[in-house]
Amino acid sequence: MAIKPFQLGNIDQSEDPDAANDKLDQWLDATRPFYLASPEYQKLSKANKKGEGSWFDMFMNLYLNYIGTDLKDLDVDAAEELMLDLFPRKLICSDTQAKTIVPELIAYWQLLHRILNGGKQRRLKHAESVITFLESIRKDYLSIYKGDGNGHPFAGMDFNTLMQASLNPATHHDDDDWVANLIADAAHHLPDYKQKPSPLDHWLPLRELSNVAELLDYVCHIGFDPNLPNAEEAVFELLNCACQDVFMQIRRPSLQSHWPG
Repeated sequence: MAIKPFQLGNIDQSEDPDAANDKLDQWLDATRPFYLASPEYQKLSKANKKGEGSWFDMFMNLYLNYIGTDLKDLDVDAAEELMLDLFPRKLICSDTQAKTIVPELIAYWQLLHRILNGGKQRRLKHAESVITFLESIRKDYLSIYKGDGNGHPFAGMDFNTLMQASLNPATHHDDDDWVANLIADAAHHLPDYKQKPSPLDHWLPLRELSNVAELLDYVCHIGFDPNLPNAEEAVFELLNCACQDVFMQIRRPSLQSHWPG
């Protein structure tokens, strides 16, 4: 079976996201063997081969769920949004792993360009420009991914200020930055935090039900980097703090009055 560009067909991603994601998973599963057998993959370093296409899977999942069009429509503007905004906001990984993101994506796009644009019919008209863009950020992507000087609204803030801004409804940006930064901070300072007799003041907003839900959703669906020192224990401590009185909140009369039925 030859590689074909991913397309949704008659599926409306906004109305049936499960069907859209299932179709993408099938396409990725069918395409991956071509990638792993390709000369583009073989030229990668040992470190960049480790993911075996998982970064491209993430790239396409973010594209489908946040932009939601066929692969042939993925242009430089979409690639910029994915790489400069969504990747840094939607996942946590170590510096070592982050360095492998762009090389793998370049190799995957080179494969797609070679196969799908190699004949008379150019089925991915934006492929060359996407590859050029990826090449342009390859050298500096670790600093971009970490938010060093890329114009992120929270760049340069100390952690406590970031938490206050992120958890304040007036400044909430409806994204996962505060969770990612909270986990990274907790992991980095865990030995010091564990010596405190009570939860840290900047952890206490976690006990609000909306923040409990957001923390749980992030940990379950996006995850965290298990290679980050103290990450697993940090997440445990954060969840322990967040869920400490969650059942008492659920049982409040004011909440029960809004319970269906």
